[in-house]
Amino acid sequence: MSTFVRLLIGISACVAILVITVVVLLYRSHYSGTEFSPDDFSARGFTYYKEPLTGFVLRGRAYTDFSLGGLDLVADGYIKPRIQTPQTWHLISDNTDVGRLPSHDCDARLLVEYLRLSTDRGENVWEIWNSDHPKLAKEFWPVVAELARKNLYLVVSDVMEFGLDSTTKDIDQFKKELLQTSSEAYLKMAEIEFESSNHSKAKTLADDAKRYHSTDRVDQLLAKINQQLDQ
Repeated sequence: MSTFVRLLIGISACVAILVITVVVLLYRSHYSGTEFSPDDFSARGFTYYKEPLTGFVLRGRAYTDFSLGGLDLVADGYIKPRIQTPQTWHLISDNTDVGRLPSHDCDARLLVEYLRLSTDRGENVWEIWNSDHPKLAKEFWPVVAELARKNLYLVVSDVMEFGLDSTTKDIDQFKKELLQTSSEAYLKMAEIEFESSNHSKAKTLADDAKRYHSTDRVDQLLAKINQQLDQ
């Protein structure tokens, strides 16, 4: 075998290794996901490239639209945007390639999964719900928005399920039970924070629970929290 042929084979092998390395690097450095803004109840997808070993960003974030199934609560007048241009974004998902697990900090998905509920015909469940029960919707969605804006997605399902199950109630009964359900959601989170010794946060949540609906259970928890804060 001539020197030229050996040189050509060597160069070809190097090029092949380089190409494979670049492909693997790009594959492993591609990150993507979706996120939700409680500011105006919008959602978006994102992608970016980051070198997996050093963390060096190869290409910054690019954004795409992410549909909430046609639901637009701001345009329909059921919630007011907290700010004109969304600033707060919470993860819905953050899994990019085979083998990479979703982030544990994707609690917003618990709300987004409800917002995207659809019928067998592909119609958004909440669009129909709002259209059929506009008076209930005006009371319901501000409560949901407040939970989302306080990052309390872990208990938002309690309120969403209440909404789905309460379509036969008159407005006064609905408002009364909505306040009770919301109070229970805040109280649940307050108890979790109290057990975790986050007493200041527990007090804020317990105060919210009392604001919605005062009960002996709320008062008892507040007494225990205040006792800890006074020590």
